[in-house]
Amino acid sequence: MKKKASSVVLYSIAIALLLIYIVLDFSPEFTLSEVGRLILLCGCVLFLHMGGVLLSKNIESKRPLIINLWIFMFLYILLFLTLTLFDPAWGRNGGIIPKWSTELWNYYIDHSFNFIPFKTILWYISNFDSLLSTRIIFFNLIGNFVCLMPLAFFLPLLFPKQKNWKVFLITTTLFVVIIELLQLFTLSGSCDIDDVILNVLGAFTLYQILKIPTLQSVIGNIFLLRKNKINKKSLFKIAAIFIFIILLLYFLFQYREFLYHKNLKKLESNHIQIIDESSTCADALEPFYEDELYIYNFSCMKSDSVYVKINNQKYLVKEILKNNPTKYPITIESLEKAGLELIKENKYEMIQIEERGNTYQIMIEEPNLLEIKTFHLKHNENKISLELHFIPKKAGKTIVKIEFLDEKQNQIISTKRYQLLINDDLEVLYEMIE
Repeated sequence: MKKKASSVVLYSIAIALLLIYIVLDFSPEFTLSEVGRLILLCGCVLFLHMGGVLLSKNIESKRPLIINLWIFMFLYILLFLTLTLFDPAWGRNGGIIPKWSTELWNYYIDHSFNFIPFKTILWYISNFDSLLSTRIIFFNLIGNFVCLMPLAFFLPLLFPKQKNWKVFLITTTLFVVIIELLQLFTLSGSCDIDDVILNVLGAFTLYQILKIPTLQSVIGNIFLLRKNKINKKSLFKIAAIFIFIILLLYFLFQYREFLYHKNLKKLESNHIQIIDESSTCADALEPFYEDELYIYNFSCMKSDSVYVKINNQKYLVKEILKNNPTKYPITIESLEKAGLELIKENKYEMIQIEERGNTYQIMIEEPNLLEIKTFHLKHNENKISLELHFIPKKAGKTIVKIEFLDEKQNQIISTKRYQLLINDDLEVLYEMIE
């Protein structure tokens, strides 16, 4: 009876952690980080497993452990769907099909759709030695490789037919393709054939690894209470290889950070000179470059006469920004520092806020209506200055709340509220609410 009572307590703790996860993850009042999600879900899984072990021993049946495996797979799929379809912090729109418009569709196809195999993978690899964020590279390569690996654990345990590698490969491929198509139909995240390649390759790699007899015995003992004999020597070798891979990824990450900072210093030390060879120009703005948030214009029509000289080599500014033929990382910011005169035009509505505090959080009442890009203009111990860009996705009305916090005191210092109206032309109108 003691074991049964203890299992009830452990199950209750697990359910409480799961409810906390659901409430926090789907509440517009909170922003649950990736680490926060993992802690809550791993805690839930741990207490469920311990409760299942005690209950199985008490009733002398493995049924509670099998039920646990189903619950674990459900929790994994819940987390996976949250990050791929529902999480605004990851650029998702909640899985809601947006109001279709040619502009919105074309923007998604241009920026978030790829059907050419290995195009995205090779792009990230080619930019390994660049000023691209290390986090972005690792999330898109390593993250996509490992994110579907749990299926290699769950499917063969719960479905006997999945022990056939061909059946497993077909199942995981269909699963990923469905997710990618959902992202396409909801214009959420990115629909990329390389995501399919990395997801399936990662899952199939772990599938083959878990076929090692020693690992099969360990899994059976832990999750099904079998009494397999474990080859300790083989287990030690597997653990050593696993630790080696973790350390290798860690040092690869650190090396990538070293390359990033080296390129940053190289950019700052390069001798960059702007040369304007235009004698006269038409009195009209001329766009010569654009990124996700801005359109960059010359004050008059002269884009074919403005050059950048880098270490005695001359390049047309508008060309080097689109297709950089040099080994130097050139950005619009570096050209501005070198003296390039331009007029920057916002593509979307934008506000700047400066408030006391050392951290902040943003909550959107209807996260499927828009995406918010946030940039730190200044950030010291007592004050934060933010730039918020409202990128509309569909027509509607919503409230955006920004809370400025004192992290040490764990209290809200001030709150800003904005009411946003997105019309049918995807224009954003906003006003501050007291």
